[in-house]
Amino acid sequence: MRDVLANARWVVAWMGPAADGSDKLLRDMDNPSASDAVTGDQPPFSPRALQAFMVREWWGRMWILQEFMAPQLMVWFLSGHSYTHSYNLGGALDTVLSYLDRASYYIVDTEFRDLLTWRVNLLLLKERFLREGGLGMMYLLEASDCH
Repeated sequence: MRDVLANARWVVAWMGPAADGSDKLLRDMDNPSASDAVTGDQPPFSPRALQAFMVREWWGRMWILQEFMAPQLMVWFLSGHSYTHSYNLGGALDTVLSYLDRASYYIVDTEFRDLLTWRVNLLLLKERFLREGGLGMMYLLEASDCH
């Protein structure tokens, strides 16, 4: 798969029809001022919508992690009538986790702990991808089950 993606600059990921607030989530993720709204009473992104987005079937395919981690590759997420790109996803995760932390949610003990798990896993995968220049097949098999 690395050879297939070597010359690609972007890929399009169809995440399925709009569901669980994904249209609004993707539009908000594509709005740079939304991530600055952490100081408000409401998070700029719905934690439930973001969590539902992160458990969609697309994330469970092992080659997806190779695509998502490639530093030169931008993944465009499409769902329903909305879209955003992969560079916004880490920021959205950080923003929601910051809000939940500031709002005194105990992330580890709540329904949102999966968001924290995803953020940590994506950071670790990215670091390993950059250090090793790719992700091996066995590692991808194990990591694709991270959710």
